[in-house]
Amino acid sequence: MVLNDASATLRGAGFTNIPYVHECLNSKQIGAVVTQSVAPNTSYGKSKPVSLKLQANNC
Repeated sequence: MVLNDASATLRGAGFTNIPYVHECLNSKQIGAVVTQSVAPNTSYGKSKPVSLKLQANNC
């Protein structure tokens, strides 16, 4: 997923704190979410941050 899709999905699930950062993560898809701080389907407080790491374009 890209940032807009991932954040929309998380907001739809009730999460409001969604920080993100672009890094060189060896993905071929620029802007793709490569990792997130909480694994999908994990019980987690809706106000706690779910951090996303996206593939940067300047690697």
